[in-house]
Amino acid sequence: EQLVREITQVCVSKQLVPTVRTQCMRTAFQIPFDATVRISLDTNLCMISERGYDLNGMHTWHRNPEWILQPTEITRFPHAVLEIKLELKGGNMTAPKWVTDLQNSGLIY
Repeated sequence: EQLVREITQVCVSKQLVPTVRTQCMRTAFQIPFDATVRISLDTNLCMISERGYDLNGMHTWHRNPEWILQPTEITRFPHAVLEIKLELKGGNMTAPKWVTDLQNSGLIY
């Protein structure tokens, strides 16, 4: 709770507003009821400018979806992002072999 209050206070005192929105298609993989290994793959990643729009008294920070998006207001990321999350607890503090093999394969950066 303290951290949330501090962040909110900084945003208000410095009049910070969002300037970029990130959008992607996320696919997640996990064995049901087992959070040992969770994988997410983000594709079609793009960053959309939110600068210069009427903030409407800080109630609306995003662009109007009816407005046409100009080519200069969007940047498309040409790669996918693969994230592997491991829940290592207890005496087992090593990643599964296939995860280590994938990390060392040179197929991902």
